[in-house]
Amino acid sequence: MLHRFYNILAEIDSFLKKHNTAILEISDSEWIMDLAFLTDLCDHLNCLSNVLQGKSHCIVVIADAIKSFMDKLKLWLHQLQKPELYHCPRLQSLVNQKVHVITKYQPILEMLFSEFETRFHDINDMNVEMLIFENPFAVKSEAPLN
Repeated sequence: MLHRFYNILAEIDSFLKKHNTAILEISDSEWIMDLAFLTDLCDHLNCLSNVLQGKSHCIVVIADAIKSFMDKLKLWLHQLQKPELYHCPRLQSLVNQKVHVITKYQPILEMLFSEFETRFHDINDMNVEMLIFENPFAVKSEAPLN
């Protein structure tokens, strides 16, 4: 829904102005950048959610998806400092004029990463146990053969 709202933002603004009920935020470039960032981030979270849903998912697949998303968050934080916004196409299309504004998104990504670390710390603790399902030949046997 957020994606659709963002796509018709100009039409909404036009409609509201036509009916003399204009909303100032819709014309504010920084608010639109915030909306673009939120829309891009929610798209990524939605993709993760779709991977995690469904029947017959093995814990290894779920754990891998979560770890991959956390790695992506680290990458996005690094790219945000440059600024390279490949992961946020909507925000990238708006940022040309105001590059300094994107630094405010760094704490949001850091907080999201921290939340993922807190909520899914069990997954990192089970790395060795799950490795046998991912690649049984990579697990080192601790018991010597007689």
